Amino acid sequence: MSDSIDTCRIDQARLSGYNETDKASYFETLFEQWLESFKKKLNDDQEHNKKLNEGPRTELIHWKGRLQDITLLSELTRSRDFMIVKNFLGSNSNRKG
Repeated sequence: MSDSIDTCRIDQARLSGYNETDKASYFETLFEQWLESFKKKLNDDQEHNKKLNEGPRTELIHWKGRLQDITLLSELTRSRDFMIVKNFLGSNSNRKG
């Protein structure tokens, strides 16, 4: 998951010319992509775990990697860009309702 460090990034250059409606659409798409990426990573790990039958050492290595991935996902959800998008979408949904 090392390539996912850039997963939760906003393209500031793209965003600069957007009005509020375009920004909302961009953020919705971005947020969906991020969540899909997280879900895929977690599901891939579960599929891999089903295939493990090589003993306790392999199991420990797997769970150590899984913990690192979950920690990274947790950190990504607290990143500046992730919070900007989440808060923007949350405040827009409050205005609509």
